[in-house]
Amino acid sequence: MTELVTGTFEPLIGETFAATPSYAGEPLELVLSSCDESAHARPDHPAFSLTFETSDPNPRTQQIFALEHAQLGRVDLFLVPIGPTRYEAVIS
Repeated sequence: MTELVTGTFEPLIGETFAATPSYAGEPLELVLSSCDESAHARPDHPAFSLTFETSDPNPRTQQIFALEHAQLGRVDLFLVPIGPTRYEAVIS
């Protein structure tokens, strides 16, 4: 299982993920654009957000996506559209 901490994702900024929605919509490619630690993070409880961008102009509804990456493998994350071509996952 992948450890959900900033150190897992920071080296992957700029990398492409294949994203398959669990509920509705077609799969799409997402590029990890940022990994920002929350001010509420503690050593025993990581809290951060991931922002992804896509060139696909058709936003998908918020839902769990299966994200696939060559190095990381598969990670299921709840993504929320925050713009026409941007998605965010909050890990806390």
